[in-house]
Amino acid sequence: VWHDFINNTVIAVSSLFLLITVVMTVLIFRKNKNMGKLFALIGVGENASADAAAEEIKKLTDAKSAEFDELGKKFAREQIVGKRKEDLLNAIPEGLSAAASGHVTFVNKTMKDWFGVDGSAIGEDVKTVFDKIGTDGSEGKFSSGEETYQLSVSQGQNETFYIIRNITESEELSSKLL
Repeated sequence: VWHDFINNTVIAVSSLFLLITVVMTVLIFRKNKNMGKLFALIGVGENASADAAAEEIKKLTDAKSAEFDELGKKFAREQIVGKRKEDLLNAIPEGLSAAASGHVTFVNKTMKDWFGVDGSAIGEDVKTVFDKIGTDGSEGKFSSGEETYQLSVSQGQNETFYIIRNITESEELSSKLL
């Protein structure tokens, strides 16, 4: 008997607390004027109507659709600018690598042609990449195979640029002149 009494009491008290919580939540939300739209959508309160809910959903959908279209246009512009930048950097006759936070962020076509370093190096540690091509990454001359190169380092705003020039011919001419 006591067992049933305790179970029924617990259920009654729990139900009472649940009811109080729901009532308090509704009262708090009704105080907030912005919640009227929410109540219209879920069909609670004085603003409840299917037409109001449908209108609100249409407004939200239209607004999100416009935002999505704008983001799509912005992304397309950034893709075009990025492609033009990449085409330009691939066209220069020097090897070019860019790095941020010590990791490679860009490698141009000349680097691939000269050293076999391509887009797969992106994300690798700069020191590791330069070890593969025969330099420690500091400015100056270095040799790789039978070629001589000059490495220049230029610090940009967010990236460090490593520019490599093939100076083999000029070194040979200098040596002949001497």
